[in-house]
Amino acid sequence: MARPLRIEFEGCFYHITSRGNEKKRIFRNTGDRRRFLSLFKDVNHSYSGVIYSYVLMDNHYHILMETMEANLSKIMHHINVSYTVYFNKKYRRVGHLFQGRYKALVVDKESYLLELSRYIHLNPVRAGIVKKPENYRWSSYQYYIGKNKVIPEWLNIEWLVERFGTDKSFAFQQYRRFIEEAITKDIKNPFENTFVNTILGSNDFVEKVRKISQDNVKKDYEIPATKSLICSYDIEDILKIVSEYFNINIGEIKRKKYRFLPRKVAIYLSRKNTSLSLKELANYFDVGYTAISESIRQIKRNKYVMNQIGKIEQNLRI
Repeated sequence: MARPLRIEFEGCFYHITSRGNEKKRIFRNTGDRRRFLSLFKDVNHSYSGVIYSYVLMDNHYHILMETMEANLSKIMHHINVSYTVYFNKKYRRVGHLFQGRYKALVVDKESYLLELSRYIHLNPVRAGIVKKPENYRWSSYQYYIGKNKVIPEWLNIEWLVERFGTDKSFAFQQYRRFIEEAITKDIKNPFENTFVNTILGSNDFVEKVRKISQDNVKKDYEIPATKSLICSYDIEDILKIVSEYFNINIGEIKRKKYRFLPRKVAIYLSRKNTSLSLKELANYFDVGYTAISESIRQIKRNKYVMNQIGKIEQNLRI
């Protein structure tokens, strides 16, 4: 399974979900759920994370969280590992509790906080567990409508007042109305505009995250989303760069010349610095799919070619 791309920066807002291994239950009783929720205090005190909403289902959970520091991985390691240790010890089991890696979607807080909080709070209703979300004990909805007046210090619901008015009681009423209207209506899927399964927001927001990620995301091209997120060149840009470096015409690069150095360099740089797949590159250079892969493998073993590529990347900051 391909690893998910992790984007971390100060003030980043996430929708996070994690499921039980083989879709098995991760919460068996009230004690389990209370233990899991107790970890949110650690998130707030030790890692400066803020929870906006959550729901604990039988075999998975959802969280909306903002990280004041660039430390999502540390937070999630603490949550999932700590809870797994507790769960395995309690039920005398070994092995993984969660299915693979947690999913963390970077979200435009201003545009999607309200919508995603509704999505989370309606999970028990959509699952057929309850008819109304206030009847489900293990979500933050009880605090959002004033049903539970003792609000945990790690839970931020103050934004409701900013969104619906200066009076908290009125804000609770408006939020309840917003949620209940969605129970009887077909609501648009809030995740439809997700960019490469990694970012949820407008084009401007995606571009903002892309720019931040240029410096903060490790360029690991084994992670599928990496190329789409941080690659900023079109293939024509690459050919122009290579043609100028070698002082040749672009047309010469595109011709089939097996040992032609500029062509090898262009193929390698196109694979690394554009979002094109191997198949798309093969079509562009009019060769077979396997020929592109083999060419890249040969280039990596050729110190002279890699030296030329290094000079281009250094000069142009590719």
